Amino acid sequence: MIEGVFQQAVIAFNDGQFGAAKTLFRKVLSMQPKNGQALSGLGAILAQEGKPKKAYKYLQEANLLLPNSLDILLNYAGVCLELKKIKMAKDLYERALKINSNVPEGHNGMGFIYEILRDFDQSFWHFHQASLLQSDNSRFVDNAKRIFIILINLAKIDGDTKKILRISKEVQDLIYNDLELQLSVANSLSIVGLIDEGQKFTPDSTSEFTKLNIVEWDGHIVGSSGLLVRSEQGVGDQLLVASIIPELKKKCSHLIVECDRRFISLFSRSFPGVEFVGWREPPVERLFDSNIGKQISLMDACALHRPNLASFPKARPYLHTDNNLTGELFEKYHQTKNSLVIGISWASTGTPAADQKSIPLIEMVKQLDFECVQLLSLQYGDYSEEISRVEKKLGVNIIQDPQVDPLEDFDTFASAVEACDIVISCSNVTVHFAGALGIPTYAVIPADPVWTWFLERSDSPWYSSVELFRRTKKEKSWRPAIDRMRGVVEKSIDKLKLIK
Repeated sequence: MIEGVFQQAVIAFNDGQFGAAKTLFRKVLSMQPKNGQALSGLGAILAQEGKPKKAYKYLQEANLLLPNSLDILLNYAGVCLELKKIKMAKDLYERALKINSNVPEGHNGMGFIYEILRDFDQSFWHFHQASLLQSDNSRFVDNAKRIFIILINLAKIDGDTKKILRISKEVQDLIYNDLELQLSVANSLSIVGLIDEGQKFTPDSTSEFTKLNIVEWDGHIVGSSGLLVRSEQGVGDQLLVASIIPELKKKCSHLIVECDRRFISLFSRSFPGVEFVGWREPPVERLFDSNIGKQISLMDACALHRPNLASFPKARPYLHTDNNLTGELFEKYHQTKNSLVIGISWASTGTPAADQKSIPLIEMVKQLDFECVQLLSLQYGDYSEEISRVEKKLGVNIIQDPQVDPLEDFDTFASAVEACDIVISCSNVTVHFAGALGIPTYAVIPADPVWTWFLERSDSPWYSSVELFRRTKKEKSWRPAIDRMRGVVEKSIDKLKLIK
């Protein structure tokens, strides 16, 4: 009779009928109080119901009766873990894995144990084992990914490039099925200076665009045929990597660069002898020309020519504006002979990390010495209301030039930037324009910046005129970084006043 009731309890439990199963297990225990399986079943149900303290009593007794039962060990360990009995849970999971080293629940539990103990290497190893043993279990896979990102970030902070490479290559089964992990690994490798290695993990951002039947370029000199550089990157990255265009031009008889259409005039003036075509989907007909023999993406070309920090040449300005237009804007903004113009930009838009990079305008400019200083907004987008509030609060005037549209006319915007004596900005595209033009630029960047600013350094290998002021992870606001930036800016203003 007991056996029949027990079997009914097991069937109800497996069908998810926990109320009926609980009644039946209790009936078994009323007839046979030392039935380890019934104690285990009742404990498992109580754990499912969120009653770990009650479950603990039943599973503890079940384990004493059946010390080598894998199911009891795992359930008992899980309840101990929930009750924060870490040492006991660790012992139980270890005993379970000695019985069967391939039980994914045991490795998953040990992953949590080592995570609590902050041994992330061991935690990841166990979570990864669980995900390999049961790859269709999203909980196991997600746990492995979560700890992997922690490990990568810790190695990035330590500058441990070997560890980043090692663990990234060991777990390609996780990485190549997950866009977030690919981006994390790519950023972590690139930000410590391994740009070429980072590019190998970077997701293919051209997958949604029309493919061209052109052979991929390997970096060697191209013969008489043309070389096409395809750009699927954002405006900032296109400006940044444009610094390698003269080097690319030396490798081929004719260089064609696909870019944002707004760059065509500015880039054509800055890089004579290079053909620039506007990006569009589908591609312009010119890109299907049979005279184009090789192609490469912009970031792959960057990885070839700037594989690591040691490969960077001395940075020099490389953009050239319309001299007449720049002169007109210079006269327009410098309202008196001795005045200085500071271009300001404070907001980032259009990226997932935009909120982490943006800084309130008033925080950027308050307490600046405004004597003989004229502020010019270089901010793209409509921020007129914020500007008006700051003008009233600080009693200053901030030029908003309707002639300059940073979102549509890059040529005029570049001239406006070059008309400034100094630029101060958050981490956005304005920094790239100013840096590429060689304007003294002071950028306040977040604690975890985009990879192009690398780690710890206050200078930029891309731009000789850019100085970086980093917000640290311990700083709760932008204020300390802005204060550090302001001190340097005020010294720069004093020097410029002496020159004027």
